[in-house]
Amino acid sequence: QNPNRPPVCRDVDECVRGDGEVGICGVERNCTNFFGGYNCSACNMGYTDSELLEDGSNCTGGEGEEQCYGECVDVDECADPAANNCSAAGICNNTAGAWKCSCLPGFSGDGFTCTPCAPGTFADFPDMSSCLTCPGNSSTSGNAATSTDAATSGNASTSAAGAASRAECGCVPGYAGTLLPRPNNLSQVEDALLGACSACPLGAFSAAAGFDECCSCPLGATTLQLASASPLDCVCDRAFFTSVNITVNLSSTGNLSTGGSGNASNPASNNASSHNASNSSNASWPSRVEAGE
Repeated sequence: QNPNRPPVCRDVDECVRGDGEVGICGVERNCTNFFGGYNCSACNMGYTDSELLEDGSNCTGGEGEEQCYGECVDVDECADPAANNCSAAGICNNTAGAWKCSCLPGFSGDGFTCTPCAPGTFADFPDMSSCLTCPGNSSTSGNAATSTDAATSGNASTSAAGAASRAECGCVPGYAGTLLPRPNNLSQVEDALLGACSACPLGAFSAAAGFDECCSCPLGATTLQLASASPLDCVCDRAFFTSVNITVNLSSTGNLSTGGSGNASNPASNNASSHNASNSSNASWPSRVEAGE
């Protein structure tokens, strides 16, 4: 070395660290090097400075003037509704430096916009991007609706929206069965182990949605087709004739109450149009029968 030549000063880049090493500014801060020193940025988005300890133990810095920075800690945006943009029908889940939105059961979407499931469909788990169609020959009839517009899907005539379970899908008139909820979001909607809607057999009917069993026609009466959806579909068997005007009162629970007068009719004119709307005390109404029997 030439003793007459002045020493050459080279800058030390304090921001350079080896793989896996925490930078001099700590975690979740950006380091900017300049000749003779460096600067640490504010905490990255989604993080905030912790309070500095009185003894300065949270300070980081190199030789010379020490630079003190608090530890960057995660901000829980879900704790403050104003800090996230999740839907009112959504769920906020905090993550490191951010948050994630998902829709509640009964709604579908990206979590930022959640739309209630349309009539005849359901969403039974959070974070479903689309609603599932009810099993065959069933419809939704729950009270979680945000829309009362009627809709038809296949044989299902529905009037409720926002269904949050497969069990909220009830069999449509003419069909009966018990539908169970899906145990997880990988289960098939059409799963025989979870129940299905079967057509009412001959001699039986279901006159309203949501029946788990079909009602039997009066003794000596039957239906002319499967999946009958009205007591007026019951007509007399051969060797029987209508001895009364049959009227049927069907309660919301599916129970039948009887009453009527004793007007005889000609067997030749015996058809569904000869029956009025409630049931005679002289008519025998057996217990309900399972669909498909």
